[in-house]
Amino acid sequence: MTQLRYELMRYASYAKGMHALRNSYQGKEAEIPQQLLYTTTAGETIVRAQTIGEIVKVRVEDFNRLTETNTDGSIHKRTIEERLRLFKNTTYSCTGLLMPKNNGPMSLIEECEELITIAEDHKGDYITIDSKTMKNKGIPLPLGKNIYYNEPLTQEQALIAEPWIVLVGDKRLFEEYVNIVFENKITSTGGVAMAFWLLGDRGIQSRETRLEDRLCPLMLGSHYSSSSLQSRVLTNLDNFIRPKVIE
Repeated sequence: MTQLRYELMRYASYAKGMHALRNSYQGKEAEIPQQLLYTTTAGETIVRAQTIGEIVKVRVEDFNRLTETNTDGSIHKRTIEERLRLFKNTTYSCTGLLMPKNNGPMSLIEECEELITIAEDHKGDYITIDSKTMKNKGIPLPLGKNIYYNEPLTQEQALIAEPWIVLVGDKRLFEEYVNIVFENKITSTGGVAMAFWLLGDRGIQSRETRLEDRLCPLMLGSHYSSSSLQSRVLTNLDNFIRPKVIE
C-alpha cells in the first residue's frame, strides 16, 4: 500500500528552497507524489511545492497517524508532540498573493507558476509583475462582513473564515484543522491560535501606496502563530514540506 511521509526542509530564501526541494528528488523519482508534478505553460513538467490547502491536509493526516513502523518492523505509538510537529513549524506554499499597484484589489492564486518557476538566484522581497498578465489566474481576496485580516480569530470566527475555506477547498477538512489547533492550544506566546496576516497591510490597505504590482507567497505559519496564514516576503529563512512516497 502506497503511503506518504513528510520531512521539513529549511532554506535561506523561497527561491533556494523551491529549487532545493525539486533537486532533492533527482534520482529518487519514485518518491515524488503525482499531485506535485506541475506542467508549466512552456510544457515542462516539474515538481512544485504544496498549496495552502495541501499543507492543511498534510497537517491533519499526519496528526491522525497514531503509529509508525520502525525499521526493525516494530510499531511505535506516536506521542502528541510527534503528531503536532508539522503544526508547530512554519511552511511555505506555492500559493501566491497578487498585490496590484496603487492598492488595487488583491487576488489569491492557488498554484502560482511565477512562484513555482522562480529563478534560483532571485533577489528581492517580491516578484514584480504586470498584474494584467495575471488576469483570470486567481480569485479575488474575500472581503466583507465577518471577514477578518491582521487580527486573531476565535474558534467560532475561524470555523467560518471565508479566505481559509476558499484556499483549503474542503470545509469539513478545514473544520478538523481548526478543532485540532484550538483543542491542542497551538498558540503563539501571545496566545494567538489562528489569523490571516497580510504583509505590510493594516485593515487590508497598506499605509504606503504600492508603486508596482507585486507577487508574494502565502505560508502557513507566522511569528505570531504557526497555525496562521501569512503573506511572506521571498527572502526569509523558512521551511518547505518534502513529501515522500513509500511502499
